[in-house]
Amino acid sequence: AASSDPQISGLGADQVQFYQVQTSLWESESPQQYVLTSASDFADFSAAHSNVAEDPDFLQTVGTLDQAFFDENILLCALITTGSGSDRYAITGLELGSNGQLTMTVQHTSAEVGTADMAEWFLLAQVSRDALDTVPEEFQLVVQ
Repeated sequence: AASSDPQISGLGADQVQFYQVQTSLWESESPQQYVLTSASDFADFSAAHSNVAEDPDFLQTVGTLDQAFFDENILLCALITTGSGSDRYAITGLELGSNGQLTMTVQHTSAEVGTADMAEWFLLAQVSRDALDTVPEEFQLVVQ
């Protein structure tokens, strides 16, 4: 089902890009949050998460993120593991507060009939460095 565009507050719509990738990975710790600021950060992140950067769905959705990408952008990553692959997670908002705090809002939709397959969602927000006074070390995640 098509969802409405995420609400962006405190940032220009042209300064943010969202990606959502459902994988068959599973991790006991959920949710997890990362702020990635360099290609080496991203390589470490991928290595720690089953080499997700090489996952076909991830590549198709996000593409290859090199240092040129990170010279201009940072990447906010929220990882959510669910016990049912039919559950859905979608980014519904990103807000840059006056204090520089970034908040990502995610909507969880439970399946009416849950399947017993595990899934891990990679919810990513690409934020232009131009939009930020300082690069935050973390961001707030709100799951609704």
